[in-house]
Formats: sequence, structure tokens, C-alpha cells
Amino acid sequence: MELPRVVSKLRNRVIDRVFHALGLTEQWGSGVQRMTHACHEAGLAAPVFEELGMRFRVTIATARVGPSLLDETDRAILASLSGGEGHATSAIAEAISLTPRASRTRLARLVGNGLVREIGTGPQDPKRRYFLSERGDA
Repeated sequence: MELPRVVSKLRNRVIDRVFHALGLTEQWGSGVQRMTHACHEAGLAAPVFEELGMRFRVTIATARVGPSLLDETDRAILASLSGGEGHATSAIAEAISLTPRASRTRLARLVGNGLVREIGTGPQDPKRRYFLSERGDA
């Protein structure tokens, strides 16, 4: 994957100072690389960056141009759900040897990618279950 070469340019010194004071600034230009990588992982086209006068616009397409990339842990989650039965976060976490919190993060991404569906009344629902979606079966 070819990452775009960008030149970081400070556009708003006040926002920069606030973000720096809050510890939200990591490295200049790293956000562009992270956005591009996240789009690639989700199977989306690379974001389009435009400088329009004093403004900067980023356009992220929502139409998939390829399959989302899954690592071994994501594939293990999908495999654990392949029986057609719904599983709780704790059961999935045990099956893939992660903490429930790390498993919830992974599951949320898989739900967002349309590979897994969740049934429950909310994030704290103890009866919440995860199932493979039709797309996750493929």
C-alpha cells in the first residue's frame, strides 16, 4: 500500500497548543497515514486530501472497493461464531485468549465492517450476543 507523501503545515496555532497541552498531538503527519491505513484495512478507497485556500478537506468514501483485511485474531473471532449460535463477549474473549475489553473493541470493528451482527439492548446488556452476518459467512 502506497501512502501519500504529505507536508505537515500548522494551520491553527491555538488548536495546536490546546491539543499539545492535552497530550493529543502524537507526531506531525501521522494522522494522514493512520487514516489511509484504516481505509485500506476496511476495504475502502484511500481518502482524498484537498487544500482549498486556507481550508483543508478530507473525503472518505463509504463504498467498498475491496475486502476488508482480517488478521488472525479477527479470523479466530469469526471462526468462534461459525456454529450459528450467538456468543457473549466473555465466551468469545475466552475462545481467542483476549480480555473482554480487547474483544469488545475487535467485535465493534467487525460489526462496523458488517461481518458480525450484535443483538442486545445496549453495551452493558449481560444478554448481548454476537452472530456472524451473511457477509461474515462468506
